[in-house]
Amino acid sequence: MPFRRNDRGLAYVGEPQTHGVVERFPKTLKKQVLEGRIDQTLADLRKALVDFVALYNRA
Repeated sequence: MPFRRNDRGLAYVGEPQTHGVVERFPKTLKKQVLEGRIDQTLADLRKALVDFVALYNRA
């Protein structure tokens, strides 16, 4: 599959869903990690974010 770079970002030619995945990530992050969460420290929040990204990238 050809790969191209344009001013809007990286995308596969003829594969517009690539941008949909990127645009969906913040919504998924908010829903699965941040909503209703009260962290005691910034380190707690950072750990939760790192753990989520690792899990998200494996899925």
